Amino acid sequence: MRGNEPAGITEGFGDFLSGTYFDSHHKPGAGTRGLLFPWSRPAHQLRDYRVDWKFGDQHWQAGGPYEKGQLWCTTMFEAYRKLGGDSRLAEVRNGARDLAIRLFTAALTKLPVETPVEAPSETVLAAAIEQADSELDDFWWANGLHGKVLRDTFGRRGVAGYRPQDPPNQVDVYIDDGRSGGYGSDDGQDRFDQTLWKEDHGAGAGKDLWAVRVPYASGAAVDPAQDHVEPAVGVPAHLYVRVRNRGAQPSGPVSIRVFIATADPDLLWPDAWVPGELAARQIPDVLASGAIVVGPFTWTPTATGTRPVLAILECAADRALTEGLAASDRVPALALVPFDNNIAMRRLEVS
Repeated sequence: MRGNEPAGITEGFGDFLSGTYFDSHHKPGAGTRGLLFPWSRPAHQLRDYRVDWKFGDQHWQAGGPYEKGQLWCTTMFEAYRKLGGDSRLAEVRNGARDLAIRLFTAALTKLPVETPVEAPSETVLAAAIEQADSELDDFWWANGLHGKVLRDTFGRRGVAGYRPQDPPNQVDVYIDDGRSGGYGSDDGQDRFDQTLWKEDHGAGAGKDLWAVRVPYASGAAVDPAQDHVEPAVGVPAHLYVRVRNRGAQPSGPVSIRVFIATADPDLLWPDAWVPGELAARQIPDVLASGAIVVGPFTWTPTATGTRPVLAILECAADRALTEGLAASDRVPALALVPFDNNIAMRRLEVS
């Protein structure tokens, strides 16, 4: 950690480690989450990791190691919450805690050693955290599954090179699960007082992944919330996907693939997912801030019960997580869907 005090990394890591490791010990309603060292004096050492500061603003430019540490702690605590730290389920929270701590700890070992020692920039540390995620090996299901959440968080916090206006972040295709392509709160504000985790990733794709009994006529208006009909055995179900782009540049070609799950309870990718009758479709482009409805993907159910459906957008400028997996990787859907807005899942109830 030598040399990192001016960049706030030394203070920020210690604050983050304490705040994240003991996150589950706050009493409900006590209002203590987001505060560190309440016994400490002087007042400037009463660290608060609920701040809305950004890298590059006055707090970062004029702040000392404590203020910069607050921002690092706040940023990584936000990432932890988006990785599952805000879940109602203890096993999900604990997994997110262990993952976030590992990423920050491993990143510190990747910082360059310079003579004389110089404090690394926020971009250097952000890249090291992202690299740590790509080297999890047997610790996680596969490497690199959380890069989009990390990059989205760093960009929201103003880290140069990660902001939406910075190349190569100007294309972001997605299937709306109710969060407009984000990875935190429903309204995209990601405030500390909001929940930054979507608990049910099998129900939230209703805005952009739905089924109808009769295909739409060319040019017809669509309303997924009103039009969706659960499938029936022996009756063709026509599935549609709305492809959006929240980036500042056109997407270029996008491939849309839709899969139906087998009986595998873990929904492991790729073994549990089969395309069946659902051939991939290509669209040439999605304009910046634009949207295109693609379909129908026609599927005829043969048995009653719950059948999860998975839709994946593949795009050269914004690759889906599934495109980067090794051939030997086997990953549960719930280790993919929450961390990539290119991927959406919806449970269909076949009658």
